[in-house]
Amino acid sequence: MNNLEDSWHKFFIYGEENIEVRRPVIDSWIRSKLAGLSYDKNRILPFLEKSELQGRKQKNRLLLQAARPVMEVTFNQLKGRGYQIGLADADGYIMEVMADKKAVAASSEIGMSIGVRWLEEYIGTSGLTISLKSHMAMATSGAEHFSPFLWGWDCAAAPIFIDNHFLGAFNICRLTLSEGLQELLTLAVSCANAVGERIRIEMLQMTERTLIDLMALSLPLNTATGILAFDKEGRLTYKNRAAGDLLKYPHQEINLLGLNSMTHPLLSHLRQGKYGESAQLICDDTGKEFIVESKECRTEEEVTSTIVVIYPKEQPQSKFVSNVPSVILSKFPTKEDNLKNTLMKTVKIAKSDMSILIQGESGTGKDYMAHAIHLESARRNQPFVAINCAALPRDLIASELFGYGPGAFTGANRNGNPGKIEAANGGTLFLDEIGDMTLDLQAVLLRTLEEKQLTRIGSTTSVPVDVRFIAATHRNLQESVRKGAFREDLYYRLSIYTLHLPPLRERKMDFEHIIMDISEGICNRMGRSLFYLTPNAIKVLQNHRWKGNLRELRNMVERMACLHEGDTIDTYHLSEYIDLSTEDQEIHEKQLILSALEKTYGNRAETARALGISRASLYRKLNSYGIK
Repeated sequence: MNNLEDSWHKFFIYGEENIEVRRPVIDSWIRSKLAGLSYDKNRILPFLEKSELQGRKQKNRLLLQAARPVMEVTFNQLKGRGYQIGLADADGYIMEVMADKKAVAASSEIGMSIGVRWLEEYIGTSGLTISLKSHMAMATSGAEHFSPFLWGWDCAAAPIFIDNHFLGAFNICRLTLSEGLQELLTLAVSCANAVGERIRIEMLQMTERTLIDLMALSLPLNTATGILAFDKEGRLTYKNRAAGDLLKYPHQEINLLGLNSMTHPLLSHLRQGKYGESAQLICDDTGKEFIVESKECRTEEEVTSTIVVIYPKEQPQSKFVSNVPSVILSKFPTKEDNLKNTLMKTVKIAKSDMSILIQGESGTGKDYMAHAIHLESARRNQPFVAINCAALPRDLIASELFGYGPGAFTGANRNGNPGKIEAANGGTLFLDEIGDMTLDLQAVLLRTLEEKQLTRIGSTTSVPVDVRFIAATHRNLQESVRKGAFREDLYYRLSIYTLHLPPLRERKMDFEHIIMDISEGICNRMGRSLFYLTPNAIKVLQNHRWKGNLRELRNMVERMACLHEGDTIDTYHLSEYIDLSTEDQEIHEKQLILSALEKTYGNRAETARALGISRASLYRKLNSYGIK
């Protein structure tokens, strides 16, 4: 019997309190004893039913999303040596567990499984129960645990905080008792801090997106109108003073309600009705009524925020008015200075009626940009009509664009038919792949641009049109002009302002945000949990050529979402979902070697075995890639 076991017996069997045990442990022993827990049998712990577990996981979505990658990386470094890694939420429910073969059976015996509530009042003293109780980092070993069922374990747990708000605890346990308890605790603290930092970054990104959405709406600045902005998780990220006054919330309370709950009570109330419709809401004891309007802001994939305005009933007019200058900025967030400057200029140009030429490789989002420009303009409530000049046969594109008169050709509608230009009257016509338009049609289009009227095929009557033209192409039109394949006069008429969208390979600073944004939208649509790409995987993908740009990236992400079963994608997974070039493969191999070296703490023999190559081959690759 060691000293700890001797102290345990003195305290629990003989009732002695003059023992040498650490203060946090003895305090927990006392609480466990006063709670009437039995140390001589393994208790059946409270656990969540399947439906309750799913609800709690949804409530802790941000925590789980941030913790899983950290758990995966840590588990891969420790597996094979009897380790178990766990994540508990603020109420002590186990949300995630990872254990290697040595620890799986032992974990089951002590009741450590997903959905179990692991609190001191149920299990007694352990590193995790003390951490959950005190909100401090704690490690326990052997007989420091209340229950002898846990004596074979070392346990270390650390709290996860965001802005002083306790979210849960990160727990690391091992079967082999060791002298390195402090090192285990240090690792748990580092992991908990990493999880907290990942959540903080995610929350900042959501807040930033919500504020961008708020700026895209021209809302009244008078002191009588309350304005609230909620991010996609339902957290209140902005409020003005009038909102607090109208709702009779103290300013501090209305802020706490947003930060500490996944969905603000006001937002829950509004979600019972239909978004975008006014509703009467009695907010105070006098029965005074207020009009509450809510508006969802969204991308093509998901809701990004909800903006709410509140004003007295005697001011019933709608408060939501489009604010032209920032629609483009909200749809194309970027950290690249050159692109940011280009977008700022585009915002100004979008207010005018001048023609715009969008250039860029296939898949860079030229059609998405054209629609955003339309939404920026004063024509946003008028039609937006798009036509792909490369997708229609030569003999059809003329009638598609200009329409045709009665009896223009065999089989034609006897009343004639308006074309796309007429359909876009008052709004915007988007001519995609304008570089593929034939020279004869270019001449007719130029005349329409200059005269602001057209003549249907087979007709002699001119039709006045008021259309804003936006054209796009992946071709170099200046080169086409030099070769005589594109009319110079039409080129200058269409390119009053030319916007170049960079290929994905040149947007390295934006790449991680782009892929995570696409991944989140696709995963939500498919109803699966989000997956995380490791920094090494991101680096390999950043250096891929991306010949198909965003279209190729989206295709890859859809394959990942459909086929990948785990929550983490590392470099060694990538070849399953995308064809890597020789250059990509070299980057991929270098990242694999660095990752293996990290996991083996620089042991080259173990690294070579992990990679399945000889030590001589490893040394050659280390020299080749300049890895020291």
